[in-house]
Amino acid sequence: MRMPTPCRSSTPRGVTWIVDPGTYTYTKDPALRDQFRTSSGHNTLVVEGQSQSQPNGPFSWSQVAETTLQEVTATEEAAICRGEHNGYERLNPPVRHQRCVQLVKRLDRPSGSYLVIEDRVTTAGSYRYQLRFHLAPDCKPAHGHGRFVVHHPNGPELAVGTWLVDEQRGAAALPITVENGWVSPEYGRRVRSPVLVINDRGTGDRVFVTVLAPVEGEAAVDLERLAGVDVDRNVQNAA
Repeated sequence: MRMPTPCRSSTPRGVTWIVDPGTYTYTKDPALRDQFRTSSGHNTLVVEGQSQSQPNGPFSWSQVAETTLQEVTATEEAAICRGEHNGYERLNPPVRHQRCVQLVKRLDRPSGSYLVIEDRVTTAGSYRYQLRFHLAPDCKPAHGHGRFVVHHPNGPELAVGTWLVDEQRGAAALPITVENGWVSPEYGRRVRSPVLVINDRGTGDRVFVTVLAPVEGEAAVDLERLAGVDVDRNVQNAA
């Protein structure tokens, strides 16, 4: 079980950038079955490379993360979904993961609406963290003009940024890398697709803020402003 969020796909103007990779198989290949259904195969935060829930055979789990939906609100200006899960509380020391996804609506320009994702980790331990975002197969991620963008064959681009943030909203930008992944558009078929990966290692509580914002033409996108962070202030909880 993965933490449920509404950020599986981002589709302004009918363009899909981020997708759920699908199922691919149930019994044909046990390794691929687990690859598609564990946390690394989804758009979420992974701790120490482990899945939030532990598979046990093609249809069972030896440990299932319990999720708690904490907030769902929607107004003309924004829609917010917040929840948490206990899947990593089996670690020693335990880890609690809370995710908040906010869709900020641009009433004057709906195609300019954007997502802000906050992943909050509560722990006394020292761990490796990885944020993963699976892209549609025809998307092309690249660095350009001082930012990370995802190109789509139909034209629109998606600007992406992730920061480690302290309680004073001081922020340090985290590098984004790209891995080869898989997407299964239908059962029994898989195609290569890129995966955005953000890595971090640290001790104690961590807060990660990610912004996914469409880019229209050559218009500049101030991702730090959209994220509500201050990159000029030193991050106090960095490792």
